[in-house]
Amino acid sequence: SIADKTVFPKDDIILYVPSGSSVKSNYSNRGWNFWRIYGGGRETQEKDGLIYAYGKDEDVAVLLKNNDLNNTSPTIEPKVPGTEKLVTVIAKSAFAGKNKFKSLTIPDAVEAIGKNAFLNCSGLEKVTWPSKLKYIGDYAFGSTSLTSVEFPSATETIGENAFRYCTKIEDISFPESLKSIGNYAFYDSKNLSKINTACKAFTLKDQAFWPIINIKIYVPSKERDNYINMWGN
Repeated sequence: SIADKTVFPKDDIILYVPSGSSVKSNYSNRGWNFWRIYGGGRETQEKDGLIYAYGKDEDVAVLLKNNDLNNTSPTIEPKVPGTEKLVTVIAKSAFAGKNKFKSLTIPDAVEAIGKNAFLNCSGLEKVTWPSKLKYIGDYAFGSTSLTSVEFPSATETIGENAFRYCTKIEDISFPESLKSIGNYAFYDSKNLSKINTACKAFTLKDQAFWPIINIKIYVPSKERDNYINMWGN
């Protein structure tokens, strides 16, 4: 057995284990820092260059990878083709470096987007976000061409550098549900001019936006003094 619970990097890694609820529980109870643990081994399906992965024992699945370098309009299926397994995760680096597509609709059941998932997708200008999205990993949308981001009402975590070098973003809206936003999440968003936020002041670290130049921020009235104390006038 492996005693060190942090032996694997905290890097949005998915572990697939053999069938059996007790087997999965044994892995979970060890406290290892895996992002997800799925039972039943790993099975894959492919459609239109997109590879989906799942455990036989699970009702949910992962969009693992986009293998089509030239796909100009990728369609993420809400369920793994030929099954009833809901796609709830977009895996680490799933679309990284694919720059042929301008827009993308993410299925509504997706709750988490892994590290580097859309990193360097330089053509990506618009995302239709899933309402259940809770987690956006580090560098997930770095160096894309998004112009506006309205995070869903379920969003809780935005990772470090998640939108780094998104130089075309002009406005952002944060929901009340947001609990943490990583350092340099919007680094060098030099066209950012407006932030609408419903979340508490401590959630938005000053390191999240750099440089801060002529940004107007609209905050809940009950949080106004807290924002002033943190960011000044």
